[in-house]
Amino acid sequence: MRYAIIIMFLFTSCILPKESSEMKEWLPSDSLNVEIGSPTLIKKAGDLLFVNYSFTDGCNIDAVDIANDSILYSFATKGQGADEFLQIASMDVYRLDDKWFLSLFDNMKREYMVYSVDSLNHYKGKCPPIKRMKLPAISRYLEIYKLQDFYIATGRTAHKYTILGSDSLQRINVCTDYQRGNEVDKDSMTVSKANYGRQYPSATGDKMLSVVYMSGTLAQYQTVADSVRKVWEYTSSGFEYTKENNSIYQQSPMGYMAAGFMGDSVVGLYFGEKKGSAFNYGREFHLLNQEGLLLERYRIFSNLYNFCIDSENNLIYGIAYNPDPKILIYDMNIVERKQ
Repeated sequence: MRYAIIIMFLFTSCILPKESSEMKEWLPSDSLNVEIGSPTLIKKAGDLLFVNYSFTDGCNIDAVDIANDSILYSFATKGQGADEFLQIASMDVYRLDDKWFLSLFDNMKREYMVYSVDSLNHYKGKCPPIKRMKLPAISRYLEIYKLQDFYIATGRTAHKYTILGSDSLQRINVCTDYQRGNEVDKDSMTVSKANYGRQYPSATGDKMLSVVYMSGTLAQYQTVADSVRKVWEYTSSGFEYTKENNSIYQQSPMGYMAAGFMGDSVVGLYFGEKKGSAFNYGREFHLLNQEGLLLERYRIFSNLYNFCIDSENNLIYGIAYNPDPKILIYDMNIVERKQ
């Protein structure tokens, strides 16, 4: 199964012992019966869910019609040619002038492509991207996302974030230090590997959440001019690792697997156990406020790998592996009525 100018600031760090927060239960309210591959990425744009690792021959991405519980079309052809992809490292959706756009970053070809969701829907995926940008071969980015008037990248770099210009993805700034655990004297490349995780921008691009898989830390950032600053950081478990040769060995529990904004709240998907196998999944939803204070913890009884949020309807669409891949739906409205 398949599965990347420093600003001074003040932020709130919340550490809450597990025994002091009551664990509640949250069961899925529904599921989509559409057959999917083994996706690791999921994004919602309008009435569609976009997931990677398509079953369709020669395609990377499926567009899932939520209302009709079916795959509407597949696109992003596999290959080395123009408008084709070898490995999609990050997928993003954002809105401009009430229109949805979807971007894909191929970290092997070093290419970033943007699609109009309206055009994808009209041509059933058989349309070229509206924007193609090539990055230097020496770039080591694993993710690229749009944040208002610039792009932000992360990967095997000396600083956590690289700010890229909106026209040609030229580097215009670097910001934010990596999280460091017990191995504080390690070089930046080792630290960047230990900080591997994923970023989750808001639909408007004015803020972003960050998770590090090896650390139980969830952080929120805010865009500021041509940079970002940390607003708050919540810590549920530690961050410890050792290095032997070129390999990193985790000592702390697996932390947050994914995160997202739901209205005025933040939802984090948490594992919280020692790494014991090749794959680890989220077992809890943590609900926090915009100041980084933990409000609720929910046991979800499903092996979730990633999720996206429908803030308008307070729904979570999660990629579950239990035992086969499927999309589960969690309804926050039901949970609130049960409390």
